[in-house]
Amino acid sequence: MQRYLLFVLFVLGLLASAQIAEPLAALAQYSGIRAPLGNSFSYQETTITPKLLGRLVEQVGYVGPVADTQVATKVLVAATADPGIAQPFQNWLSKNTVWLGQADGPVQLDASRYRLSISLGKALEYTLGPFEAPRGTLDSLSHITGAKGLIISEFSDFECPHYRRLAAATLPGVMNQYAATGKAHFAYYQFPLMQIYPQAMPAVIVSECAVAQGNLCPYHHALFNSPLGDYSNLAKGLAINIEKFEACTKAPAARAAVNVQLTPGKKLSVNSAPTVFVGPFKLPNPYGLNAYKRYLQMAAAVE
Repeated sequence: MQRYLLFVLFVLGLLASAQIAEPLAALAQYSGIRAPLGNSFSYQETTITPKLLGRLVEQVGYVGPVADTQVATKVLVAATADPGIAQPFQNWLSKNTVWLGQADGPVQLDASRYRLSISLGKALEYTLGPFEAPRGTLDSLSHITGAKGLIISEFSDFECPHYRRLAAATLPGVMNQYAATGKAHFAYYQFPLMQIYPQAMPAVIVSECAVAQGNLCPYHHALFNSPLGDYSNLAKGLAINIEKFEACTKAPAARAAVNVQLTPGKKLSVNSAPTVFVGPFKLPNPYGLNAYKRYLQMAAAVE
């Protein structure tokens, strides 16, 4: 049973884009289901109830016949905009029908990017929505860029190639469009993936030592765009006192600063690279610049 749970979580976690955080018309168009202006609409023997937030789809609710897994799958595909989820989801349902029917209430499946609540009684019911950080989890702001606005929070590692791709391809646009214009703060949390990358912790420690000298962005940019290891030499081209910098890397204060930043990520079970929250919502595809605008729109409605 556990392996089937892990399998569906893995598949949901791989989704690259979604109709979540899109206008209702996008969900209807993708599914081929014509949606009325009301809060819910019917398709064959099912009822589909989108929940809107800031005029965008925040959640998709489904209620339909137990035996009709094809329509249930079609709606899930429409909500996630990923046809590849269809067969794995149907397989998972067929293998877990008895277990779902015996469960005491809805089963909560927290995928790396989405949250799925599913139950099987007289009807098959589920709700799909974005993973949402509990209130207060992201209040301990770290390394802020921008003077006002909602919070965009990134958990990052300097050695991970996925984080490096985000830093090169997407974050400059996020900074220019949102942080620099006062539409959002950008909060950067150190989250070294020490179990995978040998330079993960050394890199974040030296970056904290650069921060101690008021050199947050330039040194971070240098780390993301350079081979890791020769940290003192990397600092020489910047406004950093090398003697103080090297002393800092050997002192416990920098490691302590990193440990403080690890706490929110651990509470949120951060396990994918990269991980970005816009307001309380985890961004399913942090590489797509347009998604930040839509999720900021939803986050503003929460506020």
